[in-house]
Amino acid sequence: MSLRRRGLIAGRGLAAALLLAGGAAAGAGPVLDSLPMTVDPSATYLLYLHGRIIEDRGPRAMHPQWGLYDLEAVSRALAARDAIVVARQRAPGSRVREDAEAVQEQVRALLAAGVPAPRIVVVGFSKGAAIAMLAAAGLPEPLRLVVLAGCAPGMRGPLTLSAHVLSIHERSDPLGESCAALLSGGGEASFTEIAIATGRSHGAFFLPQDEWVVPLLDWVHGTDPAGAQPAEPRPAP
Repeated sequence: MSLRRRGLIAGRGLAAALLLAGGAAAGAGPVLDSLPMTVDPSATYLLYLHGRIIEDRGPRAMHPQWGLYDLEAVSRALAARDAIVVARQRAPGSRVREDAEAVQEQVRALLAAGVPAPRIVVVGFSKGAAIAMLAAAGLPEPLRLVVLAGCAPGMRGPLTLSAHVLSIHERSDPLGESCAALLSGGGEASFTEIAIATGRSHGAFFLPQDEWVVPLLDWVHGTDPAGAQPAEPRPAP
């Protein structure tokens, strides 16, 4: 079954409902701006790190070329299968290293509260992906990491991460390309990559499109995502 057809069945109605009605679908988890006061060790926690434009222009940022980036709609879509989503809006000019340390603190707090590492997922888009990768690089636990358009041309690797990594990039995006050269073979617990083709460049991840949301949620919740390709290890130098 094609990824687009799979999306029509599994996610098209959800994405449309969230965008048009502005509400959570049945069975969706909460969307929070910080960790809950009481942590449920049986829940799945998804920490979403947005792109830079949200820092500069707010949670409904408008890009002149790529259109609306709707932080709430994306966060609700990521919570659709009962995950607890933590999506904090960062302040303008936030520093990647300091933000990565804040993510590490959240992950350590969840681990200390008894949440198994496989139930902790850090998802980062663009600048948020850089923060997510830096956070994962400083954690010994093999948590789960999703990189959305996070590997810019010219980035050099390998970056050593103790993590199960899913990379998704848009074929028409000049800012976010394949992460295989940066992440594959750098010590990850696993690495899987998906290339989507919406024609929306970097803006493909501004809204909860099924092309990336459905395989991401499949991967988070234990289903092999359609279109995923295990990366081939790089030859030894």
